[in-house]
Amino acid sequence: MKLFELVHGKMVPEVYSLGFTGTHFQFLVLPHIWLKIVAHAEHGTYFTSSQKNGFTPPDKKESPWGVAECATISHLLDGRIAINIPAVPTQGQEDFWDEIRNYAHTISLLTRLFYHITAEQKKESTLDCTPQLFHINTYVGEAGQFHGAALDLSVSLTARLYLYKLGENIYWKDTVQSMEDHFETLSPQENGSYSNFFSRGLGARLRERGLLDFKTFGDCACLGANPSSFGDKEGCYLSSHNVDNVVQQFNLLVAIASVWQKVADGIRS
Repeated sequence: MKLFELVHGKMVPEVYSLGFTGTHFQFLVLPHIWLKIVAHAEHGTYFTSSQKNGFTPPDKKESPWGVAECATISHLLDGRIAINIPAVPTQGQEDFWDEIRNYAHTISLLTRLFYHITAEQKKESTLDCTPQLFHINTYVGEAGQFHGAALDLSVSLTARLYLYKLGENIYWKDTVQSMEDHFETLSPQENGSYSNFFSRGLGARLRERGLLDFKTFGDCACLGANPSSFGDKEGCYLSSHNVDNVVQQFNLLVAIASVWQKVADGIRS
């Protein structure tokens, strides 16, 4: 789902950013944004009533929440709150798919909440504030469904212009290494040849006009866009292709988190 204001050049105050610790995705927010998440999704709200069994709503006590209570809260030294969702199952191979799909459903619900909160934030002043750089939407279909773990990325004008200044045909080896490490952690230990074969298809690069391009394992499973699909005063919108399962989706999220932090650090410096 495209976040039109972000893609079409409007400056929106930051709602969240995405990081990756090696084992967990971290959605980083300020305390007042966490309270907005709770207000949208706490017990008794329409959002909560529409969820399936197994969903625990967030609360002001910062208790574990999400599907199977997989999301936890921690506080960073800079005052931000980290919403931590595992990127790697912890229960072993037997319950692998059930567990990782619980994580994926929780991330999908959270990105939906961020979409609505960001739409509210667009009415606020952007003076003297950090802008929202990207917005992610993720989807989780039925197991085995083609394109059943699609995702898309709305890129702000601020982020695209920063990337444009870096140049083009840039290949981020460190980002690809993070993707490889993540994929190999998810792959069965005894099947090293399988892991090595598919990890060669991973990629993270910067094309012309500040356009990002990501590839994960599978049959042309990727996240990208056409460089002629946006104007000079716009950001851009990347949609996935052939992302059929949540392992592929998570691997692309690892790449997005890596580049997101590169852009955030670069703009701050």
